[in-house]
Amino acid sequence: FGRIYRVAQAGLNPARTTKQQYTALFVQDTWKIGNRLTINPGIRYEQQTLQGTAVDDFTLDNNWAPRVGATFSLTSDNRGKVYGHYGRYFARLPNDLAARALSADQLITADYFDEGLTTPIPEGVPAGPEGKQTTTHFSLLGATADVIDPDARSTVFTEAVTGVEYEPIAGLNVGARYVYRNLDRLLED
Repeated sequence: FGRIYRVAQAGLNPARTTKQQYTALFVQDTWKIGNRLTINPGIRYEQQTLQGTAVDDFTLDNNWAPRVGATFSLTSDNRGKVYGHYGRYFARLPNDLAARALSADQLITADYFDEGLTTPIPEGVPAGPEGKQTTTHFSLLGATADVIDPDARSTVFTEAVTGVEYEPIAGLNVGARYVYRNLDRLLED
């Protein structure tokens, strides 16, 4: 057939209307016990809803994130302290998930006889270099939304921090801290 012209992944639907709604509520309090101990308990609630062109209500909710921190002053003049914190955190999904996984991409690959892409090669006709011939000349990819596990949940990680600080002279703060982070669950497209 001479030259064959291939269109690799042309988008039939380049513009996708997507929508994202994110809600977060946070409550925190401070409790002082005596002159040296401070406790900061808190809780955060997050909910995210994504809408693509094929799926219009993908909601990640019931995301409760407790947090608590405590600081104990080692000296009466507050120049030294021991502290700790624990928190749970949820990651917000990018709108790319709505544009790609919740929408129909409608990408094609197609073979043509001419460089103007006006004469498609019919399905079933063997064409291509010797030993690599194909009879499939048109493919539609991403015509529907991706299949998403109905039990999918938001990405979440926990963090615990503990440390000690001391100010031996004004303007010089010396300390050490330990940070532990754990990726408990991951959701990605």
